[in-house]
Amino acid sequence: MLKIVTITFSPCIDKSTSVPSLIPEKKLRCNVTKLEPGGGGINVARVIKRLGGEVVAVFPSGSFTGKFLNHLIEKEKVSSMFIEVENETRENFSILDQSSNKQYRFAMPDPELSQSEWSQCLKVIEGISDVEYIVLSGSLPKAFPINIFSQLGLIAETKNAKLIVDTSGDALKLAIKENIFLLKPNLNELATLFGVNEINVNDVEEVAKKIIQNI
Repeated sequence: MLKIVTITFSPCIDKSTSVPSLIPEKKLRCNVTKLEPGGGGINVARVIKRLGGEVVAVFPSGSFTGKFLNHLIEKEKVSSMFIEVENETRENFSILDQSSNKQYRFAMPDPELSQSEWSQCLKVIEGISDVEYIVLSGSLPKAFPINIFSQLGLIAETKNAKLIVDTSGDALKLAIKENIFLLKPNLNELATLFGVNEINVNDVEEVAKKIIQNI
């Protein structure tokens, strides 16, 4: 079976619940809260595991919330290698307003990683054998090295593995300049790469080909 390694530089605990109605300045009684391990690469690993694939999730984990994140991942029987870091792992939460059936999603800031911490993440990946795909998915913490994609690309090349990237913002613009096997932008991110405000879904193939030709 294929061995896939996912890397999540900004993991989180995803909390979701619902309320009868979202009303300001009032204490709202929430329904049962659902707790899940989150972050791009971790979510990719969870799905691969459910599909029967062989995957290892690599991520930094900090403080009490980090320990609970590790616990949630273990419950899902996803193989993981985490790096203990100083800053606390973030928690995101979403609330469903049952009266309107609208969901409100709150993403907390990405905690910073020191150079030694993110370097350890790369070293862990270097030490994993028989890798065919390396997947970097999710947002990147502030002040992250701009050459992170080239560093991962070199690791992938050394292992004769393919690098897949799913990110956004400035990180996405940097990633497209590197030797990446697959880049997965959504419609808004694809529009940003192409320099327009929006793209019709029917134009995706043409736009993607033009971006590739200009790399």
